[in-house]
Amino acid sequence: MRGRGWTCGRARSPRSPPSPPWATPDRNSVHVAAGLNVGLSREEIIEIVMQMAVYAGFPAAINGLVAAQAVFERHAAAAEEGAR
Repeated sequence: MRGRGWTCGRARSPRSPPSPPWATPDRNSVHVAAGLNVGLSREEIIEIVMQMAVYAGFPAAINGLVAAQAVFERHAAAAEEGAR
């Protein structure tokens, strides 16, 4: 019985379930960019994504944070480009 962990002795399925739509980085990027466009601060967006971990799961929240970081970098680069 040792070494089987949470499977209770049953074999795990070789197929993993599909990612939920909110866990995809592309979709997260769109929503983060929209939040910035309507006036949310970076801190507010990060707080929202961290709250998402409770409802959507930690992996989805990590995907959201990665997407948010990418959008923040793009917006900062665009702001620098516009300032020139």
